[in-house]
Amino acid sequence: MGDKVLVEIANILKNSIRSTDIVGRWGGEEFMIICYEAGLEQGAELAEKIRTKVEESEFSSIGKITCSFGVSEFKADDISKEAIKRADIALYKAKGSGKNCVRFE
Repeated sequence: MGDKVLVEIANILKNSIRSTDIVGRWGGEEFMIICYEAGLEQGAELAEKIRTKVEESEFSSIGKITCSFGVSEFKADDISKEAIKRADIALYKAKGSGKNCVRFE
């Protein structure tokens, strides 16, 4: 059942991003979206749009679910690990604040 839900979520993600964005699975139940030429505000807006789509969707095998998002922005002096670390911190803040929300670092 879990794999079916992940496929359905992946389809929501693919249908929600721009042609210049990249989406991929980042771990067991985590995905990452890289949004080129988008700042923190645009990333948070996209995450909120997807969060709402997931919340409103009916998943074939389990019904309704929710998701949490952590968003960060790549800064000029960053290495990729730093931006990912900030996104991870934001994700854990989202999970810790009741889930089904978007947080950013």
